[in-house]
Amino acid sequence: PGVLAPLRLLAADDGKGRRFAVVHHRGEDTYTAVAKVTHSGLALLSSAQAANRVQGWASWLAQQCVEDGYICRIATYHLVEPGEVDELGSWTEEHVHPDAPPQAVALVREVIASDRRRVADHVSSLAVTLSAARSRREIRNAGGGDAGACAVLGRRLSALASTVLAAGVEVERWLQPRELAGVIRASYAPLARREITARELAAKRNGYVGPEPGMPPALAGPTWAETSWGVYEHDGAFSVVAEIEWPRTPRDATMLSGILSASSKG
Repeated sequence: PGVLAPLRLLAADDGKGRRFAVVHHRGEDTYTAVAKVTHSGLALLSSAQAANRVQGWASWLAQQCVEDGYICRIATYHLVEPGEVDELGSWTEEHVHPDAPPQAVALVREVIASDRRRVADHVSSLAVTLSAARSRREIRNAGGGDAGACAVLGRRLSALASTVLAAGVEVERWLQPRELAGVIRASYAPLARREITARELAAKRNGYVGPEPGMPPALAGPTWAETSWGVYEHDGAFSVVAEIEWPRTPRDATMLSGILSASSKG
């Protein structure tokens, strides 16, 4: 429904026996894949190191985003949600070394229990979009149609995954169809993310019997939505888009870190 109406969720083979999701936008004739990525933060780096890290990312983007290039869009998404102290505490207890100083263990426990608002879950994604119009010849040589476009995109993704390492970003994996459907669903209904994540973790255990991880692609969209001036309400959440003017003078690399900090659930 709505903005999702022109989209089709396809499945492609990465050539290594693993399937990954490809979103085809029929109106724009583009094909997009989404990866889960990891990267080290800037909080513990010096100003010079943080600036170098950001410059490395800028240089990588400049190499990929060229006029009339096959890749027409690269987008990054960073999800921050208040986490659960209980989950963090359980993980800490499981990983305490027997020889750890009792004072250090006590201090860590005290810090974890002191302020729930500072516990947050961070998830980063990288979306890469291929323009079918710009890569028509290469798609035709790969067999044409959706299969050819996915093959061309797959080759580009392999190259991108290796080059982006120089910018301090590591591609964990390209999301499968049900995984991507779960991400889309959680974007519309944030409260559903914890259930989806719990099911994914449970499925990794030996002897698991239950529903497959992720979501059926047909259920990825919102169950209802309402649009008004300045806000888009959907499944118990609100989305707002703001037009901003970027600073025209140099700023510190961490200028946006406050937006991504943990907040209370209330």
